[in-house]
Amino acid sequence: MKIASLPVAAVLAVLLAAGLAGAPGACRADAGEAGVAASLHRHDYAALEQSLSAVQQGFEAGRVTEVELRQAFAPFAELTDAPAQQALRDWVAQSPQSYVAHLALGLSYRAQGSDARGRKFWDDTAPERREGMLQNFALAEPELRRSVALTARPYLSLLNLMAIAANVSNRPVLHATLLLANEALPDNRSARLQYARFLLPRWGGSPDQLDAFIAQSRAQGVDEATLLQMQAIELNDQGLALVAEHHATRARALFKQALELARQAGDVNGFRASYLSAAIKHVCKGEAAERDDPVCQVAQGGLPAVTSAGATWAGQPGEDMAHAIVMPAVGKIEGVRTEYAWLALRHPGALRTGQALVAQEGRLYDRLSITTADRRELTLYFDITAFVDEAIKLPAALHG
Repeated sequence: MKIASLPVAAVLAVLLAAGLAGAPGACRADAGEAGVAASLHRHDYAALEQSLSAVQQGFEAGRVTEVELRQAFAPFAELTDAPAQQALRDWVAQSPQSYVAHLALGLSYRAQGSDARGRKFWDDTAPERREGMLQNFALAEPELRRSVALTARPYLSLLNLMAIAANVSNRPVLHATLLLANEALPDNRSARLQYARFLLPRWGGSPDQLDAFIAQSRAQGVDEATLLQMQAIELNDQGLALVAEHHATRARALFKQALELARQAGDVNGFRASYLSAAIKHVCKGEAAERDDPVCQVAQGGLPAVTSAGATWAGQPGEDMAHAIVMPAVGKIEGVRTEYAWLALRHPGALRTGQALVAQEGRLYDRLSITTADRRELTLYFDITAFVDEAIKLPAALHG
């Protein structure tokens, strides 16, 4: 889950694309991990604020892609020394309403938590590593939650909260962060692919949950490349399970299928290396490698990068049944908890004042009345038709 640091030239390209070439003392001083560390050492928070806020604003305006956004903030994942951490805390204290300051500190803590845990399965992770993960996540989460309320499209904050939720098996927050990420960037790939990975059995999910998510994504019009990549993630995991059971031949066949789907989708943003390392290892490396097989060749090009442009509806999510928040295919209890997790992130401090079940045209909605922290009265609609628990399926009397 660790985000790789970005070369200085690449960060400069991001900032230049966002229109920052002429910003005095900003992008040239703060590009890359070394530049960010130097700015923090100098306590030059104004330069960091200027450059990173411009990238975030470019993302919200559709000029900066989700990949460029992640790359621009990637250096904070590498800042682990005590002085840099203290400087980040000082930045937040100095600018308590700064989205980028809270995000930078929360991202740094989240990355340290992921590093503390390592890459082993939970049962194989040493107790001290588990404790290190939990301690850092406990510091990261409030910073990231605070940041969500400070900008219109807190996409990167939500990706980091999703990672924390998956690591601590908080399924409602996992689902809620995806819903909010889809609001922030309707055509996103990173959030959907990360969520799909967290639906694998090793993360507490199941094949049925992942299949349901892929089907729901297809019905929602998610692009074909992303759907192919989700299927490749599933096949890669099934191959790993067969390897563990010593069924190498069957596993290899699944790995090749996964790589073929990735080839069809195009290796957008290094998808293969991030999600299909097992398939690459078992098919394209070692003595039995099939390097000449087309599936082992990295597909160039692929679909264009996705930006935050394209959302035409200007209303608020869930304000009516036509724009209801579509819930994932989970059980009733987990689904209700997901609604409350969404509410806590989207409207922190809100009070629930009423709740009712409503049916219309064969679909089932949960209507939630709330009073926000700033004393606004809102009514929200959640489409809960996908709940798989038998007790929540549509009664015949509600159809039509």
